[in-house]
Amino acid sequence: ARLASGPAVERMARGAPAAGAAGLQRRGLGTVFCATLFVGRVASRAPIEVYLYRAMTGSEADLHTIENDNLASLVGNLKYIHTEVIPEGIVSQPVRKSRKYSIDTIVRWPFIIRNPPELLSAGSNFTTQVDFGPYTTFDHGVATNVVQQDLIARYGSFFGIQEQSGDSRFAYDDPYYWFSAAGFCPNLPWGEKGTPDAPSPNCMKYADNNLVVGGLCSRSKGIMIGPTGDKECTYAYGPWKSVRLDDLAGLTQEDCGGGRTCTGYEDFRRNCANSTYKQKFDRVTRRPNSVGFCVEYDIHPACETNCEAAACLALPEDARELGLPFWRGRCDVRRNRIRVARLAAAFDGGPSGGSGGPGGLLDDSLSSGPGGERGGEQGGGRGGAGAALAPGLDVS
Repeated sequence: ARLASGPAVERMARGAPAAGAAGLQRRGLGTVFCATLFVGRVASRAPIEVYLYRAMTGSEADLHTIENDNLASLVGNLKYIHTEVIPEGIVSQPVRKSRKYSIDTIVRWPFIIRNPPELLSAGSNFTTQVDFGPYTTFDHGVATNVVQQDLIARYGSFFGIQEQSGDSRFAYDDPYYWFSAAGFCPNLPWGEKGTPDAPSPNCMKYADNNLVVGGLCSRSKGIMIGPTGDKECTYAYGPWKSVRLDDLAGLTQEDCGGGRTCTGYEDFRRNCANSTYKQKFDRVTRRPNSVGFCVEYDIHPACETNCEAAACLALPEDARELGLPFWRGRCDVRRNRIRVARLAAAFDGGPSGGSGGPGGLLDDSLSSGPGGERGGEQGGGRGGAGAALAPGLDVS
């Protein structure tokens, strides 16, 4: 399902399903593949409607305007959480009350994107994945690569994309993506920009001396203006939805003693009753060590940086990971696909919960540990390699 040309893509562009599409839809993985999303947009450069995601502190979802920011596809976010946020070995602080960076939620927004035609023209050499510009890394609101700042000054506040695939820590056989949204004053960090009405004198300007205001078409809450492709109107986004990681992973279905289930991450970490969760891998001996707190997830040091490492492959599968059954199988393509499908289902109103039973889209494999015991997991739905289509957005 890569973005490409060829008979399958041409059939999809004409509205006919590509070979194998029916099978993907039966498995619940149909329209979220990127080829489905982008095909048919090339000639007209019509706006693209797409869901984008961010792992973050849920209480902050409404606090900030999305600009000078990076987002990801569904798979990209789940991969980030699985490799950078939850492994106990990389955040080894027994007394902590939250995950790394206090991430507790995945938030989804529906976006409409239309990049400047000058950027997408055959002569620009900067068109990426048909309808996007090159990816821009933002750090504290700053476009960190000066070359990207120059491109923004030349073409406008474009929306960028970058394919992410081949991470040896995470088994997946389709590409997933990171996205960038260029905004107001992208050369200065938060706190130094000022506002569009009262900008810092050091904010970037175009060659015509006009201020770089950013690609967001409207800054008024509740007003969504469809992007025109003008250099200052390349994207809009709508109301967000969120999924709590505690619920997704089944953590809130675990026993925390006294006949009650765990209320959240801190409660689970301190009070979970299942002693099998009270262990982590020792970084020196590379063996599981008993600890005085409950571990959401940990992976054997031999597998931490490379699923295909000889030392990792030599381990029995049930000796490679510790923690909640939902997260086990980071080096298994099939199990990662099931996790993606179940995350997508949670956004679409699928059943939440854990040991009460799976949602039934694909199979029960994530609800059983190595020995077959039931464990926390979220019910099924749809998922796929790229960002999901966001149908029916109303724009003025």
